[in-house]
Amino acid sequence: MLTETEAKAQIQLKDDLVELIETQKLSSIQMIALKLGFAEDDVRSRLADLIDEGAIDGTLTEDGTRFFLSSVRISDAPIIRSNAESVVLEQPDTKIGKYGAIAGLASIIAGFVMRGLSGLAESLANMGAAAILLGIMLLAGGWLYISRKQVSLT
Repeated sequence: MLTETEAKAQIQLKDDLVELIETQKLSSIQMIALKLGFAEDDVRSRLADLIDEGAIDGTLTEDGTRFFLSSVRISDAPIIRSNAESVVLEQPDTKIGKYGAIAGLASIIAGFVMRGLSGLAESLANMGAAAILLGIMLLAGGWLYISRKQVSLT
C-alpha cells in the first residue's frame, strides 16, 4: 500500500514526464531519467502507465531507449528552397603577394650570388647578407599577404 507522500511523488513524476516529453520534446529515456533523477526502468514503467491511462500518446522503441510522440504535426512555417547555384566564390586578388614573394626569392638568390663573389671585394659579402635578409622579409611578407586574403561570397 502506498503512503500519501509516495502517491504524490508518483503523480509528480508522471506530471514531470508529460511536461518533459510534450513541452520540451525530449525523446531519450536516459536524458529524461537524468533530469528527473530516477532510474531508466522507473521512467519506462511510468511511461507505460501513462500510455495505458491515455495521458500521453506515443510509442517506446523496441530497445527501450527512446519514446516518440504519436501526435506529430507539420510546421506552418513556409518552406524556403535554396539555390546552390547562386552562390559564387569570389577569388581574392593576390598579385601583390605573389610579386612580393617572387621579389623576395630573387633577392635571396642575388644575395647568395653576391656572397659567392665576396672574394672580389669584402663589401660584396656584407651586401649579399643584407640582400638575403631583405629577401627573407619580402618572401615572408608576400606569403603573409596571400594567406590573409579572405574569400568572399557574392
